[in-house]
Amino acid sequence: MAMICFVPPAPLSLEGNLLENWKRFRSDLEIFLKAAGFTETKTTVGRPMAILLNLIGEKGKELYNTFQFEEGKSKIFEEVLMKFEEYVSPQKNLIVSSFRFNSRKQKEQETFDDFVTELRKLVKDYDYGALVDRLLLDRIVQGVQDSQLREKDLQEKEVTLDRAIELERTTALSREQAAKMKLLEVDRIVNRKQPKKTKEKVGNYNKKR
Repeated sequence: MAMICFVPPAPLSLEGNLLENWKRFRSDLEIFLKAAGFTETKTTVGRPMAILLNLIGEKGKELYNTFQFEEGKSKIFEEVLMKFEEYVSPQKNLIVSSFRFNSRKQKEQETFDDFVTELRKLVKDYDYGALVDRLLLDRIVQGVQDSQLREKDLQEKEVTLDRAIELERTTALSREQAAKMKLLEVDRIVNRKQPKKTKEKVGNYNKKR
């Protein structure tokens, strides 16, 4: 019976885009391990770990030797993978994230709900903790395009995030209904002013010329 040979992944490259290099190496490594019959690796300290260090290359092993582990975890396959993940993952620039959030304003033609959704996405990039709702409220009040809504929010004694969102949705619905009523009124006036078309008298086709 012929022996099946599995193609091992190329060594991890620490040049260029580290994150993409690592994703490619890890994907190829997982495929290789599954093909070789290793399905459980989370607490494995034996062959999968040895295979990882054997395939990752010299630069990868040098990097591995710089990692700090809790006692007894330096040979656990999943723990080692996590250390590499931490190393290659780009660090969040908290100053940039904070600036993007605090300078975000509602754009032209952007609905209020879309504006709030984008703010929620931005706030995830910064560790605001328990202040999230308060900061979202402040950003909504400062960044919303409707100045009348802003005044309503400012006049509320104890406005909350949910209350501010409710006010905007109610205001938007009222504006939409008012616009529809105005269009209906315009159509009614236009139709009333249009002169009725007189029916054309059709002569007898057989009428003598």
